[in-house]
Amino acid sequence: ASIETSAASATSAAGSAASADDVRVSVLETVLWKRLAEANNLRELATPWIELQCGLIGAERGLVALTKDGVNPQALASWPEGASQVALLAAAAAAAEQRRGVVQQAPASGASDATGVLLSYPILQGDRAIGAAAVELDGKAASDLRRITRQLQWGVAWLRERILADLVAQSERQRRTSVVALELLASVFNTEGFAAACRAAATALAHEFGCERVGIGFSRYGTIRVAEISHTAQFGQNMNTVRLIRDAMEEAMDQRTALLYPGSPDEPHVTRAHAALAGAHNSGCILTVPMFAHDR
Repeated sequence: ASIETSAASATSAAGSAASADDVRVSVLETVLWKRLAEANNLRELATPWIELQCGLIGAERGLVALTKDGVNPQALASWPEGASQVALLAAAAAAAEQRRGVVQQAPASGASDATGVLLSYPILQGDRAIGAAAVELDGKAASDLRRITRQLQWGVAWLRERILADLVAQSERQRRTSVVALELLASVFNTEGFAAACRAAATALAHEFGCERVGIGFSRYGTIRVAEISHTAQFGQNMNTVRLIRDAMEEAMDQRTALLYPGSPDEPHVTRAHAALAGAHNSGCILTVPMFAHDR
């Protein structure tokens, strides 16, 4: 009876530990899926994706790589962080070059001579490889290679569709940018005179981007002169608002860079004039973009 009780207790403890592990895995997967859904760029997407794949497959490590020429992929994300990428990159390159799934023997590591398996699968856009995913499996996991290959194929198919959707969205943003630029040019060219052209440009920019105010200024003899401010019928160069806008423009011109206020905490650029303008008008944010012609 004593032995039976001890065995039952041990079984119960083992079951509780397994349940706790299942809960931790479930919570981790939920977090990773949330990160996938909220990813704003490809790197933010690839990191939780490869971690999820390794968890679902039971891989010891994994990597996602992208390529521009189809044969030289560059690592985008890997798991676990800091693990060696040499063998995985080579496997990804093989899959991208051959445009098919590739199974290779993994190099032995440590004191053990036992080796696992490297499984890689290309990310295809038509007949062109735009990247590949590679995972390393131990000997035990490698025995279930058919299921693991199918899981990686499904995962890569999802990742490919997301990458292609992002590329389409990027193309649409670029198209929209071109349309806005052409519409801006058209509004300027349909005016007569410099002042009217500045007014048309400021008004068009304010309307397109929902700005409270757009100012346009030009440098002459090293000093900025504000040429136009949208939503303002008349203004003089000595008005407080004009002075503050001019100071912000000169701040960006002096540093030869676009300035966004408020910026990130580690932003190295000076934005005192922008802070003064924001404080005076209770502005949510201010963007100042220098316009260069022949590096001037």
